[in-house]
Amino acid sequence: MNIALIIRRLNTRGGAQRQILELARALQKRGHKITLYTFAYSKKDCFEDLLKGMQVTVWRGAGETKHFFLGGFFDENRKAKELALQIDKDIDLLHPHDQVSYRVAAYYKKYVKDVPSVWMMNDVPTRGYTEWYGRQMNPHFRVPFFRAFLHWLMDSYDLRNFIRKQDVIAVLDNFNKENVRRFLGRDATVVRSGLDIAVFRYVERQPPDRANVQLLTTGIFMRHRRFEDIIEAIKILAGRGVNATLTIIGDQDNDKKYAGEIKALVKQNGLDDRIFFAGRVSEEELVHGYQRHHIFIFANDPQTWGLAVFEAMACGTPVIVSRGAGAHEVMTDRENALLVRSRAPEEIAMAVESLVADPALYTSLSRNARAFVEKSMGWEKYADGMEALFKVAMDKRR
Repeated sequence: MNIALIIRRLNTRGGAQRQILELARALQKRGHKITLYTFAYSKKDCFEDLLKGMQVTVWRGAGETKHFFLGGFFDENRKAKELALQIDKDIDLLHPHDQVSYRVAAYYKKYVKDVPSVWMMNDVPTRGYTEWYGRQMNPHFRVPFFRAFLHWLMDSYDLRNFIRKQDVIAVLDNFNKENVRRFLGRDATVVRSGLDIAVFRYVERQPPDRANVQLLTTGIFMRHRRFEDIIEAIKILAGRGVNATLTIIGDQDNDKKYAGEIKALVKQNGLDDRIFFAGRVSEEELVHGYQRHHIFIFANDPQTWGLAVFEAMACGTPVIVSRGAGAHEVMTDRENALLVRSRAPEEIAMAVESLVADPALYTSLSRNARAFVEKSMGWEKYADGMEALFKVAMDKRR
């Protein structure tokens, strides 16, 4: 098949970018013709190795991006239509990935050719969901009535003109399957993401002791990362005589305000000598980071899936995972991970202490994590799942 893979950005290194690029390579190996379509592209700032041999078409429109309320909404739609008109007229199937891209697919179906579209939804794109998300981040979050009404109008327009034009919706976990039903009124199919275990190599490791515990977390800076919970856990551990340090790997430009707040929190708590910001790193540096740290912490809430968790597990790094992250759905507490309540720094601290106090638990989690990933994860398996959905979408048209 001739398949168009559409994603908003290919100018950063994130889970969504790795997911679509790994799928593109897997589909290409199976004989499909693949072209990637995106609004923003930088090979060196994305996954350069994964982009080798890939055909990428970049939006060639003009005009400054509008960031104000309604202006941004209509600006995105304009760009989506322009990118849709750049897509090959001989496409057999559209695969939009995450936000805005599904609008590109809908415009293509309307103005170029009505072909099946299978949308991978990593996060619900509606304003209603954003309001709900805001309340999860801050119980005092409120939206003025008039603005909430405009949100409802915009969501209604989005649902009618774009989201309902998608033939099939895929999600990574049951958390988002329920979100699709609740916020979009549609059914979705769960297809678990993959992992290249050859890249994320297992390293046998020694359990840490109270004098030196090196913690790691990763992620593009966004509020649902809940880095503040890990920082609070570091403070708790220090008070109990555990010398724990934390490295945060991730692009800070996505939400500079949040990055500033996190840095201010570190300074305010006098933790400058315990918490380090590595910024954006290469894939080789990321793998090395997983391998040299004792424990990986994923405090995210609410979070779709969480590919970084499985990358750490593949490297043999014991993981502490929030139950607010979709990744926890496939894990077994104290068998291949330690699961904690979301937004619970005290539980994170206790989990770290339990791994320090029990070397046997630490070692078993490390080995079991790798075994779990080898058995259950893989980009070929992910490609199998997506190909099956492509067939469902094609069969609906016959």
